[in-house]
Amino acid sequence: MATDAQIVEESSTSIIRSAITDVGDIVRAEIALAKVEVREDAQRLGRTLPMGTAGAVLGMFGVVFLLHAVAMALDLVLPGWAAYLITAAVMITVAAALLTVAIGRLKDWRSFVPERTLQSMEENGRWMRRKLS
Repeated sequence: MATDAQIVEESSTSIIRSAITDVGDIVRAEIALAKVEVREDAQRLGRTLPMGTAGAVLGMFGVVFLLHAVAMALDLVLPGWAAYLITAAVMITVAAALLTVAIGRLKDWRSFVPERTLQSMEENGRWMRRKLS
């Protein structure tokens, strides 16, 4: 017949074994969730980049033609070199402003960070600390 000490030892062992198994399951689930999140972000980026690139290229051609038209219009009242110089100076100023804003936004961008996974892992950590206390 099993003594009380043996029963307590067996139940403690089974509880610890169960806890270790549960922690392993949680870690595997978190890793799977992180993979899904990163894959979804990569797929979304893969669908968006070609459209954005095509739009940017077409937009650049449009801007070049527009700037040429502006310079030609200024050429009616100014020498040609001055018309193109003014047009270029305005465009360089606008480009610098846009780049400054873009760089500022990129500093805040956290690409491919699995936010849901991080949040879930924090919750699991808090839960485990409560259970172990």
